[in-house]
Amino acid sequence: MSAAEDALAPKHPLLRTINEYLEDKTKFATIAVKTCITGLGIAGVGCLIMGLGFIPIDPEFAAVAKPNIDPFGIPLRPFMLFLGPMKVLGAASQWGYGPLHKGFGRLGLQFCCICGFYGHYNIDPKSVSASIIMFSLLTSLYWLDPLSNDVEHEGSKSD
Repeated sequence: MSAAEDALAPKHPLLRTINEYLEDKTKFATIAVKTCITGLGIAGVGCLIMGLGFIPIDPEFAAVAKPNIDPFGIPLRPFMLFLGPMKVLGAASQWGYGPLHKGFGRLGLQFCCICGFYGHYNIDPKSVSASIIMFSLLTSLYWLDPLSNDVEHEGSKSD
């Protein structure tokens, strides 16, 4: 790299990382999709807080959850205590944080999307678009961010 290019290169590590991702459009698309999916994790925090009883349960959330839990006789709070951490850990795993493997995190988030789709469909079939979009974004990650990149093979290292 020449002195002029070095002077123009970003000095902050975060800016260098952003520039590296912008150079590769697939990585940029992956970052964009993961950013959208992070919203599921933020919603999971709210779900967890409602399940713990720190804030009142949202009536709209309860209406969407009802078709998913009533046939099995599952109470709402335990369902929220299961769904909330599943969303938080699933979203964190897509960025490489937390105890879950990316594959399990994606499956958990897709399960949440399916529950949301079914609940919304039973209330108003026209309100399922968000669930379909999030499920599609999660599915696109199987192509954009393959799970095989997570596995380091012992034979692939050159000594």
